[in-house]
Amino acid sequence: MVTTEYIADNTLLIQVDGQIDRGLVKEIGLLVFRSVRLGMTTVMLNLKQIAQPDESTVAGLALIGKGLRQKGGTWRILWPPSSTWDRLMIRYTLHQLPPATLN
Repeated sequence: MVTTEYIADNTLLIQVDGQIDRGLVKEIGLLVFRSVRLGMTTVMLNLKQIAQPDESTVAGLALIGKGLRQKGGTWRILWPPSSTWDRLMIRYTLHQLPPATLN
């Protein structure tokens, strides 16, 4: 289940409860980019109540973060399980590096 809350004029908090999968990641992505079109510049994602996500879910969240950053926004992940956080940050960082540095 996904709930949203506008914290400030330009900040959106998205909370995810239960099992997160590719379908829910797609829903989150649509919500994030729709909000950006409406003027949000900061999106916070609270994953405190989720079950352990798989690799495709982590990759999807990393792509949302990359897309938001390319549009000039800020993507913050609040309180995920530590292994999820580590995998997400590694994927997000690798997406930021130029392809030549990965060889």
